[in-house]
Amino acid sequence: MSAPTRALPRSAPAWRRDYARMAEVAARKGFSERDLAELFGLDPAGFCEWRAARPELSAAVARGRGNADARAERMLLAKALGLTCTETTVKTAPVRGEDGSLCEEVRERRVVKKRLPPDFQALKLWLSRRRPGLWGQGEADGGAADPDDLSANLSEEEIDARIRELERQLGE
Repeated sequence: MSAPTRALPRSAPAWRRDYARMAEVAARKGFSERDLAELFGLDPAGFCEWRAARPELSAAVARGRGNADARAERMLLAKALGLTCTETTVKTAPVRGEDGSLCEEVRERRVVKKRLPPDFQALKLWLSRRRPGLWGQGEADGGAADPDDLSANLSEEEIDARIRELERQLGE
């Protein structure tokens, strides 16, 4: 027995099979409910009704958002721990063509690997969310000071040691 479906709003455009896929891709790109509604020519309330009436649409939006959240989480962790990236620089020089017009000619192309250091704010956010008992929010973050929170009075060296230990654990 299937779940009862709601009637679509009267002003809704005709449903097309590819709308669910479009919604999934848009949600993955960070579209809000309002943006999604606009994409389909609906007001936000109409889009909400549309999602309730079309389970495949609701599932597609949830999948898209889940993928985006997972990607954002991976990027936050990479920024927190530091990452290596490749940077390409191109040096050009103006050259006159046979017809007398100026164009740019590539003189040098360099590909350099750069190591970006760990970002303290990303580390703080990651650790406070993943291990709140150990790295919970302190007064500076709007949380109440925890008298049992040993991390509140740690030196830079002690924080670095904890970070190295967490990196070791994550690497296992």
